[in-house]
Amino acid sequence: MFIIALRVYVWQGFRKLPVDVQIRLAQESVYPVTLIFHSKYFNLDTGEYNWFINTPQERDLVLGILPPFAALGSHFSSTGFALKSLALSDVEMAFLAAMAVLTAAGR
Repeated sequence: MFIIALRVYVWQGFRKLPVDVQIRLAQESVYPVTLIFHSKYFNLDTGEYNWFINTPQERDLVLGILPPFAALGSHFSSTGFALKSLALSDVEMAFLAAMAVLTAAGR
């Protein structure tokens, strides 16, 4: 219940911010929040990470078309290893994501 109340409170506060600030927060925090989300699916045993739920063949196709995306792999791996090793709960992951948004707000 606390998480639902917190989410409603944060969302209402976010909506009170000027639109340009909302846009900047979303733009600057989307990548760290994406890394945090995907770390939940990192496999510590194999070192495999979730590539947007794509197959290895789809991943190879994307990388063949967009080679700069190869950097995503090292980001997913390092973030996944660090966060999965901590064995954070869903609540802790949510707070970590909120901290990523607030860090973007402080820039």
